[in-house]
Amino acid sequence: GLIGRFLVPLSECELNLTSIIEELTPDPWEKKYDERPMHCTGSALDVSLKMLQLSGLHSGGRVILFAGGAITKGPGLIVSRDLNENIRSHNDIKTDQAPFYAAACTFYEGLAERFVSSGFACDIFAGCLDQVGIAEMSCCCKRTGGFLMMVDTFKTPVFKSTYRRFFAQGEEDLNTVYNATLEVQTSRGTKVVGIIGACSSLQKASASVSEEVEVGQGRTCAWQMSTLTERTTFGVYFDTCGVAQEGQERYLQFITSYQTPEGKHLLRVTTIAHRISPGGEPQHHVGNNVFDQDAAAVLVARQAVDMLEKNSNNVNEVMRSIDRTVINLVRRFGTYQPDEPASLRLESDFTLFPIFMYHLRRSEFLQIFNSSPDETTFFRATLIRESCSNGIIMIQPTLHSYSFH
Repeated sequence: GLIGRFLVPLSECELNLTSIIEELTPDPWEKKYDERPMHCTGSALDVSLKMLQLSGLHSGGRVILFAGGAITKGPGLIVSRDLNENIRSHNDIKTDQAPFYAAACTFYEGLAERFVSSGFACDIFAGCLDQVGIAEMSCCCKRTGGFLMMVDTFKTPVFKSTYRRFFAQGEEDLNTVYNATLEVQTSRGTKVVGIIGACSSLQKASASVSEEVEVGQGRTCAWQMSTLTERTTFGVYFDTCGVAQEGQERYLQFITSYQTPEGKHLLRVTTIAHRISPGGEPQHHVGNNVFDQDAAAVLVARQAVDMLEKNSNNVNEVMRSIDRTVINLVRRFGTYQPDEPASLRLESDFTLFPIFMYHLRRSEFLQIFNSSPDETTFFRATLIRESCSNGIIMIQPTLHSYSFH
């Protein structure tokens, strides 16, 4: 049929495919000394997705993009070929001085919507000292669960080792699955307010959904991921409503369905029950290991990043929100004497949280000084999908070694 003209099983084309890869050479077309190379990345993504759609929707698949330069031609371009024109900066975007930014974002948002509706993932590997357009293209990864990586060149050992693991089997296998959905159900009195991670809303209404508060992708109890690995993480946010009796139990249920590479469809259901703590008694949370400082810090960081992704000019409000969080925690769980700062005391369960917030306020996730739009987007996209332990390492500087020399 039509698909056979473009796509065949690997067993039928492995020799030809290997020879094509081995014979790849740099672009032979000459360019003027004052021009950038011609890169039609937007068109390439569009054509690749159309070809993949010929194989059938929701059959499990991904488009892998290797970007080696700025997009300078066709739909989704971010800068002209003229080297006299600088690539957009944060300030250009803020002051509406980036002539191609809005149109490029619109194009890639439409492309991301097609990826999601087809059930395919998009992975972007950028290997260039200059910006390639990650700020505009990242939605294709963030909405499908695809990988996003940025390095100076494809020759770096970091890229090579990471890309090998992308296809690794055995102990290093990422156990990738496709066409996944996550649904969250709760008992009465607990509401889902949203999720922050690499996924797309399925806009499914439920009695478990909060209609008053929204964090990340809210107003729904179900989300879609075109691909998942065993290391993919999501931040799910909840709120309580109504009056509950002490000692009663509430439950959270996570329903995950996905398709394996072999084509099997699996359903995994995880149910968590917990007792309702005494209301108005802060000391109940002290010393009982009920407050995870690391997880709390990463969740606050994800929420801050999400707020900035929705409104990049909202930095001051995000900072105030972080400050209010720390103030409310210290006021509720700390002890102090008025007008005596040195008298402040926090139990060990809470002492690290203010430190994490201190570093978060100064991190590259919130501060854009000396970072390009591509770098900032990459940092934030990485944070919202990494594990709790990796997130803390990204937020708080780590001392690996020191010397007295």
